[in-house]
Amino acid sequence: MAALILLVVLGLTVGLVWMGPLTALFSPTAGLHPLRWLLLVVVLWLLAGQGRRQV
Repeated sequence: MAALILLVVLGLTVGLVWMGPLTALFSPTAGLHPLRWLLLVVVLWLLAGQGRRQV
């Protein structure tokens, strides 16, 4: 039982250490509104379209 508790505490500690910098890194992008993300996806979709086919 002590090994299980130690394993859970170790897992939470490692998760906290790894997620702290990731949260700080991605927090500016999380503040963007969904409309901006949708606009970005539409622009990328339009730019990725196939060009004219040469026959």
